[in-house]
Amino acid sequence: MSYSCAQWRGDIGAYVVGALDGCTRDRVSRHLAACRGCRADYSELVPVRDMLGLLDLTAGEPDPGPAELPGQPPNRYGSG
Repeated sequence: MSYSCAQWRGDIGAYVVGALDGCTRDRVSRHLAACRGCRADYSELVPVRDMLGLLDLTAGEPDPGPAELPGQPPNRYGSG
């Protein structure tokens, strides 16, 4: 990636994981088609994304117990 393409770095990372909306995704796709350096960066990020997808992020963590609903205070008086 060239210095002039540094602005694309975050968008390319987001593109790799599918986190962009349609317009931004299309803009990044067009840039990747035209820029060999950014395509190389993209190609380096894809295997990392794939490896991260294999991780079990909950392995070894204790069971958190029942989840509280967002915006609700914890039940201090037991169930019911």
